[in-house]
Amino acid sequence: MSSLSAKVVDPAAKPVEELKDPKDPKDPKDPEENDKVFVCKFVASENAPGGYVLKDGKNPIHVSVNTLGDDTNMDGVFSDAQPSFVVDADDVTLCFNVVIDIDEDIICPTVEFDGLVNITTTTTIWFGGFKASVSVEYSHRLLTEAELAECPPLEEDKKVWVCKFVASENSPGGFVLKEGKNPIHVSENALGDDVNDTGTFNDKQPSFVVPSDDVTLCVHTTVVVDEEVICPSDEDLDGTVEITTTTKTYYGTTLVDTKIEYSERALTEEELEECVIEECPDDMAAAAALAVIECPEDKKVWVCKFVASENSPGGYVLKEGKNPIHVSVNAIGKGEHSDVNLTGTFNDAQPSFVVPSEDTKCVTVNVDVDEDVMCPSDEDTDGTVWITTTTRTYYGTTLVETMVEYSERALTEDELEECDLPTLPEEPYTPPAVHNPPRPSGTGNLATTGAEPDAGFLAAFALMLMGGLAVVAARRRKA
Repeated sequence: MSSLSAKVVDPAAKPVEELKDPKDPKDPKDPEENDKVFVCKFVASENAPGGYVLKDGKNPIHVSVNTLGDDTNMDGVFSDAQPSFVVDADDVTLCFNVVIDIDEDIICPTVEFDGLVNITTTTTIWFGGFKASVSVEYSHRLLTEAELAECPPLEEDKKVWVCKFVASENSPGGFVLKEGKNPIHVSENALGDDVNDTGTFNDKQPSFVVPSDDVTLCVHTTVVVDEEVICPSDEDLDGTVEITTTTKTYYGTTLVDTKIEYSERALTEEELEECVIEECPDDMAAAAALAVIECPEDKKVWVCKFVASENSPGGYVLKEGKNPIHVSVNAIGKGEHSDVNLTGTFNDAQPSFVVPSEDTKCVTVNVDVDEDVMCPSDEDTDGTVWITTTTRTYYGTTLVETMVEYSERALTEDELEECDLPTLPEEPYTPPAVHNPPRPSGTGNLATTGAEPDAGFLAAFALMLMGGLAVVAARRRKA
C-alpha cells in the first residue's frame, strides 16, 4: 500500500490557547500582550465541502485580536457556527489541507486470468482539524514486471485451439464457422458445452478442438474433376469429353455437403490421336467421318450423287443412272468423290452426301393440297372449291424448292349437302281463270254439258304450267 499526503492537522490536537509555551508570560488572548493573530478566513459557498470555502487571497490573514468577529473561534478548528479560526502560524495548510491516500491491491495471475492491480484512491479535505469531505475512486492497471516476479508461480495453463461454429439455417449442417479469427486459442478450463475434443463436427457440439492454428482443420473443400473421353463413334462422330465435377465440404473430418456438376467439352487433337478404333464401324457414314481409321477397301458407303444443273432446284440435279451409288469408304472426300459430305444432306459446297442405305431416297417431293369450299351465295350461285397445291422438293433433308399452284373446281353433291343453305317455301300454283265465250247458236257449237275442251286452250294452259315450275326451280337454285 502506498499513500500521498500533504501536511495534516491532527483532529485530536489541542486548541491554540493550550499550545502556548508555559514559560512565555505573554497571553495571546491579552490584547495588551499580543495585538495580532493569524486567522483562517472562510466564507459561505453552497457547492463547497461543509458549505464553506477558504476566502480568496492571502490566508491565513494577520489581524488584531481586538477585531476578531463572531465568525472566528480561538480553537483552531472549523465549525459551522464559527467557520473561521485562529492558527498559530502563517501556514495555509493549517487552514486547508487535502490528503490523498492510494491503496493498491495486487491480484496475481491465475490459469484463467492475466492478473491486475486494483487501485482505491481516497481524497480527504481538512478545514484545520475538521474533516470537511471524503471521496473514493476505483481504477486498475496491469502488473509491472517486478510485481509479476513477486507473484507465486502458476500451475501450467494449458491452452488449446478451437474451431468455433455458430448456428446458420442456410449453411451445410445448419452451422457456419464464426466470423473472425479461427481457430481461437483458449484455456482448456474455459471450454464451453458446445465444444468437443473429437476433432470434428457434430450436431450436438459443433465446435471442436484441433491440434494447431490451421483454419483448414476447421473447414476445407475438396474438388474432384473427372473427365471421361468418349472417342468418335457411330453415334458421335466428333467424340466428347464428359466432365463430372464433385465438390465436397468438410467441417473437421465430417462431410457436410456434396455438390455434383456435369459439363462437356470437345476432344483435343492429342486426345483424338490417342483414340484407337479397332474395327471399322458398321455405320459406313461414321466410318467415313472417322479420319483416325482406315477401313478395308471392301467397306463401302451409299452416296447420293448430284451434278450441277442451272435450271434445277438448288443449282444441282441427281446424277442420271443408279442412285444412291456404292462408294468405298476410303474414297470419300477424295478425287471424283471430293464433293461428298458426311452430314447426310445436300449443301452447295458438297452437294453429294452419304446415306445409311440403298433404300434411302436422295430426292423427296412432298405435295400438299389444300381445298377451301365456298358454298353458293348471292355472288356465286353455284359455289366454288379453291385449290392450293404446294410442292416441296428436298435433297436429303435440305429443302431446295417450293412451288405453289392455284386452281378451282365445282362442288360435289356431298359438299353441296354440307352447305347450310336457306330453304324457300314453295309458292302454290293458281291456274288462270277460264272464261267461256258465248256460245253461238247453230250447228258446230259444243254442248253445254259433257263438251270437249278447246284444243288451243289446253295447249296454252300447259305452257303456263311449265313456266311456273321453271320459275320455282330457278328460285331454289339461287337460294
